[in-house]
Amino acid sequence: MRHLFFVLGWILLAVGAALLVAPFLDLPSTVPTSVRSAEPASAAAVIVIAGLIFTLRQQMIDKADARSRFYLEEWRKSYDVAYELLSSTNKGHPLLRMKWLAAARILEAADRMAANITVRAHHDVMMATIPHESQRFQQFLRHPAEYYYGTIPEMLAGWPAGERLNEAARRATVERDGVMNAHIEIPVGAIYTVWRAIQYPSEFYLELMDRFPNGLEEYLDGQLREYVGHSRRYSSIHGVLYDQGGREIPRPSVEMGPNGREDYVGPQGERPAADDGV
Repeated sequence: MRHLFFVLGWILLAVGAALLVAPFLDLPSTVPTSVRSAEPASAAAVIVIAGLIFTLRQQMIDKADARSRFYLEEWRKSYDVAYELLSSTNKGHPLLRMKWLAAARILEAADRMAANITVRAHHDVMMATIPHESQRFQQFLRHPAEYYYGTIPEMLAGWPAGERLNEAARRATVERDGVMNAHIEIPVGAIYTVWRAIQYPSEFYLELMDRFPNGLEEYLDGQLREYVGHSRRYSSIHGVLYDQGGREIPRPSVEMGPNGREDYVGPQGERPAADDGV
C-alpha cells in the first residue's frame, strides 16, 4: 500500500505541474481546451492532494516503524525473562520442570513476536542480538545428563556411570507429597524450544529444525545428548524404569552412603571408585 501511495502521489504531482504550466505553453490544437485553459487553482488542488497522499504514506511508515520497534523491545524482554527463570532455579529444585516449561512458552511467544519485526533495521538488530543470547543460554544446555531428570547429579556420584542415568530416570517419577508418578524431569520439547531460540537462523539450522526431533541429538552437548537419547529409549513410571518394549530395567542394590545418598552396590558387593564422581 505504501508503494502504491508513493506512485500515485508522484503521478498526481506530475499532473498538477502539467496543469500549472499548461496555460503558458503553445500547445497544439489537439490538446483539449480544458487542459489549455486550466487555472492555477486547479493545478494547486491536484498538488495538494498529492501532498496529502505523501503525508498519509509517511504516517503509514511511521506507524509500521513504531509497531516493529514495539515488538523488538518485547522480544528482547522475553529473552531476559526466560533467562531469569532458568538461572533462578538450582539443580534438583522442585520447580525446575515448571520453570523450564514457563521459559519455553515465553521463548515460543518471542518467536511469534519476531515475525512482526518488519523494519529492516530492527530485524538486523534482532539478528545481531541472537549470538549474545546464545552465549547467555548455553549454560542451561550443558548440565550433566542427570540434571534434566530433575535430580542432583552429585547425589548419584556413588553410582557407576552406566547406572546413574537409569537411577535418575527412576527418581524422576517416584511419589512426592502423596502424588503418584509426579514427574519432575524436563520435557525434551521444552529443551528444544530453548535450544531453537538461540540458533542463528541460517539455511543449515532451518533444515535441522525440520528434522527435529530425530536430528537433534548430534548437535547437542555430550551430556545433554545422552539425556535426550536416554529419555527416548526408556520410560519411568512410579519409580520403575522400562525400555521401549515395556521390559522393566531392574534396579541394582543400593546402600546408604556418605552424605545421606543412596550408593550403588554391584552383584559382588563392589562399589564405584571413590574418585568416580560427577
